Amino acid sequence: MAIALRASSRLGSAAHKAVDKHLNSLDKMLSGVTEADVDEVIHDTRTGMKRMRAFLRLIRASIGKPAYRQANAQSKALAGALSGSRDARVLLDTVDMLLLELEDRECRARLREPFLQHYARACEVAGGTRPLKYARKRLHKLQHKACRWRLKGYDYQALMQAVETEYGQGRAHWLQIQQYPEAEELHEWRKEVKRFYYQVSLLFPHGNKMQRARLKDLGEYLGQLHDLHILLEYIANHRPLYWTDDLSHLWRAAQHREQILMDLIWRLAPKAYGEPAPSYSRKLIKRWRDLSQKKH
Repeated sequence: MAIALRASSRLGSAAHKAVDKHLNSLDKMLSGVTEADVDEVIHDTRTGMKRMRAFLRLIRASIGKPAYRQANAQSKALAGALSGSRDARVLLDTVDMLLLELEDRECRARLREPFLQHYARACEVAGGTRPLKYARKRLHKLQHKACRWRLKGYDYQALMQAVETEYGQGRAHWLQIQQYPEAEELHEWRKEVKRFYYQVSLLFPHGNKMQRARLKDLGEYLGQLHDLHILLEYIANHRPLYWTDDLSHLWRAAQHREQILMDLIWRLAPKAYGEPAPSYSRKLIKRWRDLSQKKH
């Protein structure tokens, strides 16, 4: 469920329509949710809000700082309220991936059990469809505010400047991280990469496949690295739950996985962020406009 912005002589109107269509689609999905659909709908809603926040970055100069900050905060709060068991599920999935490298079946079972119990407790607290009903109420408030945005002055120059800024931030962060690849900085860069992937995707829902694929893969590798760091932090905070010998095996598997992910990240980053921001943004917007003209 993605926002798609088409080139138009009235770009502000097109942006308004794109937002309306996206939020209406989310509202329709939330209105018909059942117990069997909860996990999928939560995932799609959270992703929908991330796409919304990415789009807000491209129009914030036109809607103004107060409107941007309010809409961004509402979108973030809506997604955050649906985190529920998601974080516990990520921990379980991450440890399961590492446990594939361990041969000792009993060791794997002992390491997995605390994560399994943690996930079960999180599911009990999540509350079925109730959080989604609250999410829909939050969504309606966001829709009401979005209807009042003024985008008449939004044009191609404003869009190109926003793309240049967004891409430029990711590129600058990548150049910085090469000198100081700290976990916190990698996590911040991950958010920029994912956000720019959503932004390129809203301009090219079907085209520009190579760049979209590079950004998507880079974001996923950085996400897996972040999940790995969160897993190790969780273990450190719950140390009495694990046997020392078991943790030594898990630690070696984690180090191996971290090295693989870092190699993939450093190999892919120059392909995604190798071009200076001004020339990249000009080419991207030109390609977007040309593609839209061909369709019409």
